[in-house]
Amino acid sequence: MEQKKKNLGAAAFLPLVLFLATYIGCGITFSILGWESPVSLS
Repeated sequence: MEQKKKNLGAAAFLPLVLFLATYIGCGITFSILGWESPVSLS
């Protein structure tokens, strides 16, 4: 049987890009808000 090879291209990197954007975005946001660490709620 032939197996068709799927060509995903750039779509394969979408989960990685979304994770990095969220991680860096949260880091920038918490830095701007002045939080020393996301754990401290006081």
